[in-house]
Amino acid sequence: MSSSASTKISSQKNNEVFRDCPCADFFDGRGCTVWASISKVIIMGGGADRFEVERVLAWAGFGEFRHVSGRLGVSDLFDQKRRTGVYVLSFRDGSYYVGKATDVTGRFRDHRDKKDPIEGMAFREVPAKLLDRVEQDSITALELLRVPLKNITSTRAGAASERLESAWATMDEIRRFSADRAWNDLSGNPLSDRDRRAKLHDRFYRLMQRPDVDEIIEAFALYLARCVPLPARTVLGRWVISALPGGYELSAIANLTIGWQWSAVAFEGPEGSMMQFYGRGSVLRRTFGRNLENLAGCDVYIASEVMGGTDQLRLVCRPAEARALLEKEPVVHALREVTLDLMQRPTPHAQHHCFDLADAILTRARSLPQPEFKPVLT
Repeated sequence: MSSSASTKISSQKNNEVFRDCPCADFFDGRGCTVWASISKVIIMGGGADRFEVERVLAWAGFGEFRHVSGRLGVSDLFDQKRRTGVYVLSFRDGSYYVGKATDVTGRFRDHRDKKDPIEGMAFREVPAKLLDRVEQDSITALELLRVPLKNITSTRAGAASERLESAWATMDEIRRFSADRAWNDLSGNPLSDRDRRAKLHDRFYRLMQRPDVDEIIEAFALYLARCVPLPARTVLGRWVISALPGGYELSAIANLTIGWQWSAVAFEGPEGSMMQFYGRGSVLRRTFGRNLENLAGCDVYIASEVMGGTDQLRLVCRPAEARALLEKEPVVHALREVTLDLMQRPTPHAQHHCFDLADAILTRARSLPQPEFKPVLT
């Protein structure tokens, strides 16, 4: 692929089943089936109707919605010894609320006095020690279905800044990273684990035998330095890097995962190794045109992944072309928008983290000069 390669946008099939289901535990092993249903709603646009919500909740172990409009209490609906769990309230305006309780009947009385008129109530009995996790997974599932939620503090949108600040950064650092595309902080000492480092060292060794390994590490280092906030402080908790030569997916060479989603991938293309980055589509289109006709140096594809938002595009180029691509400020802006969204949740893939590869990439990233973004001609 030359730097003047034409940009093309390719759509994904609407019935694609995503490999990584963020609610797999929530759905008791049936997550991918329901995740496919959720993904159709997201890709096709719009929100789910009441039937779709009830179907997903039923798969997740919730009982059917009980009509509770006008009721003063719901004690007669629940056995006295089986009232601990997670509940979903439906309202006349089409919105929902997800909550947890050790006694759901008491919580209903609280909501009856404070919330808008309640129309229906679904309930899933859950052990007390799992209440927090199942409640959050239930919220995530309804968020992905794009239905209105009355929850404030537990939704990704409502608690994003609080989770980001408490997890790994101050709000001043987050604001600066969002506003100043040339700034990042690469200081810090990443965590290490001798046993886990040794476990994946063979894969790292095989990766280092590739003739193009320097270009691949350079491409990841550029991405880490310019698009991932505070990478030395967020590694392992918010992002991981996996070395995959000869692994379960033969086309993959290495991938960097933020939260639940791949965000930068090295893979084998028909004509050699390629890099793939995820960016915010609306940001790219504002600068490079609706069909991205002014974005040279990469191929562009519609992304079906949703954890970083549905407004994502995949930018694909050769590793050696990554520097030119990441010298475009709007491209860095688009990639940063996605990484900030993805970093709102911890990554569940720490067991796949290759410490040796992360060290090599961070070392290279720290040696890179401060970016001097070139003006974009449109």
